[in-house]
Amino acid sequence: MKTRKYVAMAAIAALFAFGCSSDDDNNTPDPEPPANYDVIVGKWRAPVPAPILASFVDSLHVEFKNNQTYLVKTYKDGAESELAGTYATSNGAGDIRNIVLEQSSPTTLTSEGIYKVNGAELTYEVAQTQPAQSGVTAPTAEAGFGSTSDGAFGMMNVQDYVKMN
Repeated sequence: MKTRKYVAMAAIAALFAFGCSSDDDNNTPDPEPPANYDVIVGKWRAPVPAPILASFVDSLHVEFKNNQTYLVKTYKDGAESELAGTYATSNGAGDIRNIVLEQSSPTTLTSEGIYKVNGAELTYEVAQTQPAQSGVTAPTAEAGFGSTSDGAFGMMNVQDYVKMN
């Protein structure tokens, strides 16, 4: 009986030692991302909301999918809300890119803004442009972060996210 136990343990050890291999050994380059891939694609989390959002949300999670759809989940006192729609990105100025979001749920609206991805960090600033809000204009890549309504909000509308695994 002891012999079977040792043989079984040795077999399990052999499976762990020899049964697993790493793809990193073959020096095969990573596949190219799809043609419509953008650096914003992925799941992002903002554990601390931008000052302009702090009274409305405790945290935010957003997923930008490669099919140009997005889903935002906001949390406030344990309650979850979802915003969904489509997005389009374009070149901006330097490493700051432009984004237009067409929200379809829970209400229909358009937001425009800018973002920058630096490794696992996303800096993001958007403003609702349709229906228009009095005195509110979208930030621009040329003016940089803090440019919502020509700088009237300062950095209060700039949201920082970290990439989720």
